[in-house]
Amino acid sequence: MRANPLYTTRFAKRGRESKILIDYLRNNRTNTSVAAFSLRARAGAPVSMPVRWDRLTPGSLGSFTISTVLHRLARLRSDPWRDYWKCRQRISDAAMRAVERL
Repeated sequence: MRANPLYTTRFAKRGRESKILIDYLRNNRTNTSVAAFSLRARAGAPVSMPVRWDRLTPGSLGSFTISTVLHRLARLRSDPWRDYWKCRQRISDAAMRAVERL
């Protein structure tokens, strides 16, 4: 297992700044989630966009739309998913038991 995993199930923002949160509690009919880069069914055609915390501003939340997202992706210096397939992690037995009890 990696010393600094890319994924976490801890909800506190402190300590997970550079990790992807796996929200296992959003598993019922009233909760929804959207995959990164997915078009949302809302006015203005917003796109679910993964961004670093330091890139967010109060005005940036509605700025990722079907009209703007390709330009933003073209300006990136590197592929945000470049390490995705390199990350190897396992869910510990204790974590799996905790989830199974929910």
